[in-house]
Amino acid sequence: RGDAIFFRGECVEHWISHVERGKRSILQVELHLHPNKAAAELVQQAEQSKREGNQIHKNGDMKGALTSYDQAIGMLIHAEREHPTNFGAHLEVKKMSLSCACLLNAAACTLKLGDFQRAVDNCDAVLNFDPESAKALFRRAQAHERLGNKAAAEADLVELLRLKPSDTACRTALAALRGESAASEAGDAKEQRRQKSSSSRRRSSSGND
Repeated sequence: RGDAIFFRGECVEHWISHVERGKRSILQVELHLHPNKAAAELVQQAEQSKREGNQIHKNGDMKGALTSYDQAIGMLIHAEREHPTNFGAHLEVKKMSLSCACLLNAAACTLKLGDFQRAVDNCDAVLNFDPESAKALFRRAQAHERLGNKAAAEADLVELLRLKPSDTACRTALAALRGESAASEAGDAKEQRRQKSSSSRRRSSSGND
């Protein structure tokens, strides 16, 4: 007796041939696994949109590139919704890799276009799938900083340095961020001392002789 294992989302073509071996009769089964063609075509179309977006990005058109990346992401979402059980293992990996690449590229565009919250959202989506994505951590840190979320930006840069201690761009960004924070704190402390000194002088001048 034998066991058959089928992977979720695989389409199977098979045939059975009769094999004689001594007195035992064996059923020989050959399996040819292939992904659903409709799902594969949508992933291919998404790949094409991503390539177009990359070319447009090289030409400096951030809005046009973002449109292409959004189209690619939309195709992948459509493929997942329309064919949820028809992705083979290889195609599933390809789909997720392509999704992350498009989201990261979209984040780069939105950073340049000033849509920082959307950049955060795109990076969040990537990090949900790959928590150690260096590009997602760095771009989210940039977006957080522009949104004024210095603590969140610093946390992302610290995590990135933990993963990649030799990342000079990250180390430079973290030093700049901490320097700016330190300068801000020093300024606040100086203002507090000035106000305290001024208050003391007023109390002294208004006292009885």
